Amino acid sequence: MGGMTALSLIKQFPGITHELVLISAASSSRPFSIALRSLQRSMITSDPQWKEGNYNQDDLPLEGMKHARFLGMITYRSPTEWNKRFGRKLIQNIAERADLFGNRFQIQDYLKRRSDDFISDFDPNSYLYLSNAIDAFDFAEGYDDIEETVANLDLNRVLIIGVEEDYIFPFQCQEDLYNAFSAQKYSVDLLKLPSINGHDSFLVDNENFGSALAKFFK
Repeated sequence: MGGMTALSLIKQFPGITHELVLISAASSSRPFSIALRSLQRSMITSDPQWKEGNYNQDDLPLEGMKHARFLGMITYRSPTEWNKRFGRKLIQNIAERADLFGNRFQIQDYLKRRSDDFISDFDPNSYLYLSNAIDAFDFAEGYDDIEETVANLDLNRVLIIGVEEDYIFPFQCQEDLYNAFSAQKYSVDLLKLPSINGHDSFLVDNENFGSALAKFFK
């Protein structure tokens, strides 16, 4: 949502900045990520403890939140990373476990632990509203296309960064933004970084993102 927030800001206040950096951003969400977030929201609202949003803070729809986070984590990263980090490694002492349908693989155990940790970070209704806002955002709203949207901005330089394996906002989203800004004669650079961490790359790949941002700000 960070990139969308930046785009919304310059659209509402065209003269607020002369330089813009967009990281793994999109002018609008694509069908795959909309479908994904729709399922995540359904997981929360289907939890009996959600109670149409009138839940008690001491009795939150935690199972729905855990499932939503589990699904999200799968696609925030990339298959390449999962293959390298986990492969088909089994959980230690798996033979001692009696649960036929429980976690057998390290990837399952990792995602479960991350999901359990996540539920203390977000209020369920806040999660629903933020998720829905990402789906609803359209940078070109009120215009014919994104080229027309950026026509009246007061920008000197634009840097757009994406990665090879982003399933939430694939690199084509960044290319569309680049084409729109380029068509309006802004000085714009587009970088496709070789990060394998999917959409979360900007959070963990400090080497690639750090050098790209340092060069821009220098």
